[in-house]
Amino acid sequence: MAAVVTVQVGQCGNQVGMRVLDALMHDAGADERFFRAPRAPTRGGLSGDEPAIARAVLVDMEPKAVRDVTAAAGATGRWSYAAGRTHCEQGGSGNNWAHGYYEHGPRCAQAVTELIRAELEAAERAGGVLIYQALAGGTGSGVGAHIAATVRDEWPELAVVSGAIWPSERGDVAVQPYNVALSLAALAESADGVVLLENDSMQQLCERVLKLPRPSHDDLNRLIARHLAPLLAPSAPRADGGGGPAGGARPGAAFSLLAEPLAHLCAHPAYRLLCARLVPQTPVRSLGHTANRWTAVLRPLAQMAATDGRTEDAIDWSGAPDGGVSQPRSRALAHWLVLRGAGAREADVGSLARERLYAPWAGASPLLVSANERPLSPQDRAAVLVSNSQLVLPPLRRLATRACALFAERAYVHQYERHGMGADELAMRLAQLEQLVHSYAEL
Repeated sequence: MAAVVTVQVGQCGNQVGMRVLDALMHDAGADERFFRAPRAPTRGGLSGDEPAIARAVLVDMEPKAVRDVTAAAGATGRWSYAAGRTHCEQGGSGNNWAHGYYEHGPRCAQAVTELIRAELEAAERAGGVLIYQALAGGTGSGVGAHIAATVRDEWPELAVVSGAIWPSERGDVAVQPYNVALSLAALAESADGVVLLENDSMQQLCERVLKLPRPSHDDLNRLIARHLAPLLAPSAPRADGGGGPAGGARPGAAFSLLAEPLAHLCAHPAYRLLCARLVPQTPVRSLGHTANRWTAVLRPLAQMAATDGRTEDAIDWSGAPDGGVSQPRSRALAHWLVLRGAGAREADVGSLARERLYAPWAGASPLLVSANERPLSPQDRAAVLVSNSQLVLPPLRRLATRACALFAERAYVHQYERHGMGADELAMRLAQLEQLVHSYAEL
């Protein structure tokens, strides 16, 4: 299988990347796509005698987060980061996308590129680069976007995916709308897919479903990792896609996000934004007392897809027939459904294959289904739905409204001009964001 190099950028990107790799280690063990042997490989690949080494590069403009996640990984005793695969500087990016993209990005580009190259060359076969980043600040957003563009230019044959953390809309950074808008516009050009993970949705899940009254940043990062890890762990494509061929999938192949599913989800270059929903979520106190049937997992997920629901506790069941699912209120270009647990290969996924869920031009097989009979701990049965759909529209519209309102007043534009980004380019990037909104509205 082709190796994937993880690139963790900024404080949030480093913390989330570490939690995803740790979740992968717990779920799938030392998967050779994401981990390598601690010394030169021998016949038989990875062994359990020594901690595996993550195929990862860590980047931040301040060293603390990198030190913290490196120590946390080593403390697991199961895996660690490679020595010498970090790039840190001593000054932050000041919550300014232009500072990260136009100053820090070019200054560290050669060093970071060589670190990524070293990891790619350590693999027998390279499959892609997965970048974790926040969209709101300066380093994750600006430096992260610059790294994505550099990787795309340097290795055009590789898949480039961003795991992008969408900030809370209650954030107190005045220029946050600019930073998120600039990040999305840049990533839509350089990444093959952008998996958007909304902090507000994760906060609601923690508070309302998992019953964590005051979730920490690490609680949110662990929950994000639970959504992402099943997409990176191997799963086998089913022979059906819920009513048709599974997007040309080869039965028996091992699926992971950066391979066939990415091509299925993001086949059209104007549509690169993805969302992931995981069902069920189980409070800690309920573990060991719940047993899920596939219908109890897939019906809520299908209703969420039909009504653009984001969290399990807030599903809108109005209009749903008894035992059924509502008529769709919005459309998708494509879905990828990952089933985990006993019976995953046979579960009925017809409710997610209904033609009305998809754009008229979505193709003959817009639903891709893959399965892994190993449960996704702690649930006995679980499903993750990755969607390229109008689910992204509400936050995109709010973002465009706020960013364009700021720009109409020329608010804070001087802060971006100070770091090499003129008003004309800012206007161009905002126009790209508005085009994204228009494209998804027309699905």
